[in-house]
Amino acid sequence: KTMHDAEVYECLRRFKGVGVWTAEMLLIFSLQRPDILSWDDLAIHRGLRRLYRHRKITPALFAKYKRRYTPYASIASLYLWAVAGGACPALTDPAAKASAPKKAESQKRCPPDLAKKKSASALPETK
Repeated sequence: KTMHDAEVYECLRRFKGVGVWTAEMLLIFSLQRPDILSWDDLAIHRGLRRLYRHRKITPALFAKYKRRYTPYASIASLYLWAVAGGACPALTDPAAKASAPKKAESQKRCPPDLAKKKSASALPETK
């Protein structure tokens, strides 16, 4: 616990296959560091989008929330993971609505014969 977080990152990243995200997770769960908020964690991004109603988390927004959560960003990470996982059903992801293709648009992208197969397979069989 005498090493600074940045020093631990550098030591851990020397191992093959250990990147920033892995090092951050080790800092949170093994070394119990209280102030880790991982930029590389997609669920944290999803939790921030849901909680604060953003369509995209930019580096500037992320830095703002990191400052807000300091010195307890690891605790905030736990809550953001829960929000991302659906712990609060009322909090939806604004980015999911923006990126979800409409049904008519997706059928336009399909070749005509494939679109017919899709619509025919949706109908129940009658005997």
